[in-house]
Amino acid sequence: MQDLEALIARLPGDEAELRRSDEATRQGAVLPVLKSLGWDHQNLSEVPPQVPVRNRRVSYGLRAGGRTLAFVEARRAGDDLAKRQQWFVEAAAGAGVPLAALTDGLAWRLYLSAEAAGIEQRLVCAVDFRSDPPARAAAGIRRFIGRDAVVGGEALEAAKREFERRERDRAALSRVWRRIVTGPTDTYGDTLHDLLAEAVEVEAGRRPEREAVHRFLLGTLPGDHAPPEVLGTSDPAIFKGLRPAAFWLDGVRHEVANWRAVLAGTCKLLVQEAGLRRFVQAVGPIRGKSFSADRSQLRTPTEIAEGRFFVEGNVSAAAAVRRAREALIAVRGPHGAEGFTIEPASPRRRRAPGRQAGADGRTDYMGKRPAAFRLDGVRHEVANWRAVLVGACELLVQEAGFRRFAQAVEPIRGKKRVFFSADRSQLHTPIEISPGDFFVEGKLSANAVVRLARRVIEAVRGPHGAEGFAVEPAE
Repeated sequence: MQDLEALIARLPGDEAELRRSDEATRQGAVLPVLKSLGWDHQNLSEVPPQVPVRNRRVSYGLRAGGRTLAFVEARRAGDDLAKRQQWFVEAAAGAGVPLAALTDGLAWRLYLSAEAAGIEQRLVCAVDFRSDPPARAAAGIRRFIGRDAVVGGEALEAAKREFERRERDRAALSRVWRRIVTGPTDTYGDTLHDLLAEAVEVEAGRRPEREAVHRFLLGTLPGDHAPPEVLGTSDPAIFKGLRPAAFWLDGVRHEVANWRAVLAGTCKLLVQEAGLRRFVQAVGPIRGKSFSADRSQLRTPTEIAEGRFFVEGNVSAAAAVRRAREALIAVRGPHGAEGFTIEPASPRRRRAPGRQAGADGRTDYMGKRPAAFRLDGVRHEVANWRAVLVGACELLVQEAGFRRFAQAVEPIRGKKRVFFSADRSQLHTPIEISPGDFFVEGKLSANAVVRLARRVIEAVRGPHGAEGFAVEPAE
């Protein structure tokens, strides 16, 4: 077996070659690393390539005992991994694969995929061969995706422990910071106020009043930023049709992907805070079958305590918030939910009178020109609306292959006309989709283009495939 540390020390020197293509990165860096970790990448039953998941493909699966234990997604060296993590980690979670490794051959990001938390919170280890000492980098990836550790179960247990440790640290930092900022004046508070005031005096030539410093510090309580819009929780109807971006608890922002994660994430924090035994005793009297130690009693059991206790995951937005509040009050007491709020994925906008929503339900593109469209975080500049549709289609052809793309989009039809055909005479204004011999209708309004592009993406990728698609109008 090739020495892993020696390989890690050598690879940064090959970066220029690795950047040439995805295949160069895989062959020159990713597969050699997997080999050094004990995986037989030439055995397709152990390391199968191009694993189909959610209408897309993951670079490699890591299998043993007839089960896929981890996914590895390999991108070209130098790629922005942060832009790729959302779909990849969610795909791993949806496929029931608990460990997910995202890499460009030189940087490796390792996730515990199924946790009810934001994507960044599921990150349990990140190493970069270009900056980390080889011994540290080798220890990190060996711990979480080394073959012996993965097959033996130690990697999954280590990932869970690391996730829980980081959550405890985040909660502890939040409590201490809040105590310093909002609590009575003490040594730490005085020191903090004085240091900030002195720095401002040097910068601006005037020492700010203590009250101004205090107000500023209140605005820096833990979390990425103050929530732009926090929804009330008294009217369940307010959540209908919205997605959550995060929930806030005691001033800490917790990113979430869906309403189920709001409920499960809140419960996990309460289990860490109060202990499983007291949590179970507290939520026992809550009406309805929402909590159980027997997963068979729940329709969609979502784990909140290492396989020992579960919460119902098949919940509406209003039910998720209501149950989370009930759990907080049950564990903390009558005022326990006062620090709990929801941040929506985007502020709700009222439409102007007489103006219709566009293809995405929010924006009307009539009378506008497109500057670009975005897909999976990548910006593609365009000159007109036809280019939005054709560009999206050609990216999907590259992703899924021409045959599968054609099979997916041919059923898309209007009431009186087709939108896709290999026979250009069937279309009013046929626009050729590369690599050719297949056409899309080009005579469409701006809103119709965006609407059709979204339908195409969902046809190829699945129901949630268009979540990474957006159009940027020209100013």
